[in-house]
Amino acid sequence: MLENLLETMGADPQLSHGDGNAPDKEDLMTTIKSLTALAAAIMFTAPAYAVTVENKSADAITIGIDYGAKEEVKEIGANKSLKFDCPDGCGVTGPWGFSWMAQGDDVITTDGNSLVGAEG
Repeated sequence: MLENLLETMGADPQLSHGDGNAPDKEDLMTTIKSLTALAAAIMFTAPAYAVTVENKSADAITIGIDYGAKEEVKEIGANKSLKFDCPDGCGVTGPWGFSWMAQGDDVITTDGNSLVGAEG
């Protein structure tokens, strides 16, 4: 069965360790289990959700971030951007005068007076 699996994957079941000896089934099973565990860890890792606010103006701006249970105020320099985690969605208020409901990997762009773009 292991030989069939290796052949299906395109591997030679008679591979050598480099010393002329083929790996035993225990070595191969250990490798397969390790690769399976690595694949599972990659699949179940929670993605990072970072919202970006881009300030395209010549002046610094102040934004408010409402996470629901807590709020923060941040300053973004002229022609700079700020990234912050927003895993469960959050409200972002700035010089545009209303709260933009951001989530995921949204990018909010302002000219310092109004919201000129929001994409996610």
